[in-house]
Amino acid sequence: MARSFVITWDTADLRYSGGFAAFIQDIYAGQAHETEWIVSNPAIKKNDIVYLLKLSEPGRGIVASGISECRASSYKVKDPVKAKKLGKALHIVVRFDRAVDFRKGEALSLDVLAKRCKRQKWDLPESGMEIREKNVPVLEEEWYKCIDAASGEHPILPSEIRHNILLVQINKEYYLRLSERAMYEWTRGFWSRSVEYVRPAQYALSIINGKVAEVYRIREWIPAREVDNYLHSYVKERHDGKIAFVGKVARRDLRDYYIGRRVDSLYKYGEGSQVRLFLKGGKTAEPAMIEKKARGADLGRRIKAVKDKKLENVRSAELDEPMQPKKRIRKSDGVFRYTCGRCEASFAKSDRCPECGQLVKVWGGR
Repeated sequence: MARSFVITWDTADLRYSGGFAAFIQDIYAGQAHETEWIVSNPAIKKNDIVYLLKLSEPGRGIVASGISECRASSYKVKDPVKAKKLGKALHIVVRFDRAVDFRKGEALSLDVLAKRCKRQKWDLPESGMEIREKNVPVLEEEWYKCIDAASGEHPILPSEIRHNILLVQINKEYYLRLSERAMYEWTRGFWSRSVEYVRPAQYALSIINGKVAEVYRIREWIPAREVDNYLHSYVKERHDGKIAFVGKVARRDLRDYYIGRRVDSLYKYGEGSQVRLFLKGGKTAEPAMIEKKARGADLGRRIKAVKDKKLENVRSAELDEPMQPKKRIRKSDGVFRYTCGRCEASFAKSDRCPECGQLVKVWGGR
């Protein structure tokens, strides 16, 4: 499980400070910014969450966040004066993908964090300080509020999800040239998900660059081989086992509610799933758990079928053992009527009960 760390930035390093304008422009344009950073904590590993803390005024506070691309490792500092000051230095590579502009006063204030994140040192933290596990969700919540306030956009919060929705991320290389039909085709399939996972979804939301671009009402899910899709034809080697939905554009009130809103706050850092199910109220559905339950249910059905077959075979053998009738009555026309000793059904002119199939010992004058 990924952990969260804070790395510090002293703007006395004018070379980096001068590059902040380009840095923030890249982030706002949706381009991640990758850079090396010196830290003092060797515990930082690949895919851990990293927050950038600006130490000096103006704009002192959290200004960016991203993912560690490699484990902290020894770093040889060439400057002897700096090397003596740092001692044993470590470095990591960080891929920043979210940021606010401290020059406009958008940084996440340390005063807010000091009030909400208990037993965490914020005054002079070391570069590489780990966030306490209980404080991680609080920091994420406040950071997303900060990002949303800076962008002026209203995100979809988990508590604001009114339906079971499926978020579908549209690849960047396509979204600039999507027609209405192409948007629908790219949203509906083909996906490597089990039907059990996607079945609860009522609506599919097309996500482009972090925002909802369209909403579709899902009617049914079908195998990829049955899809008539002009954008990508079915190829067995690539699409076997994949699925797609059949649907239509949702009602206007639903489209007005979701379209244009950001979904960043619904994802955890590092999540790269192209198709993600969220249930009403913001509950997430983990594919592994749903598919595990589905496999368990299928196994249960198969076991039951085997047991029923065995029971059927046992019953068949029992029914072939002749049984004395419960009653034997001779009617006025001379025909005997029998009452089955197993199911008590009444019958005549047969040596086997027509109801349960039990072989009955009959004798004389049918």
